[in-house]
Amino acid sequence: NAPLAVLIRTTNRLERFHKEMRRKQRDIGMFQSEQGCEAIWYLLTTRETAKQQAALNTRA
Repeated sequence: NAPLAVLIRTTNRLERFHKEMRRKQRDIGMFQSEQGCEAIWYLLTTRETAKQQAALNTRA
């Protein structure tokens, strides 16, 4: 069951990340350029990665 639990948590994180992206995109509306869209993706993925790393460090 352990590998299944890891898969489920990963899926939940992915779903949460995509939900956050949709929310941000809805708040912004239309991006002015492709670079603006890429910047938002980069910032959000960086933030989510940092949050996941902090959660993993807390468990250890």
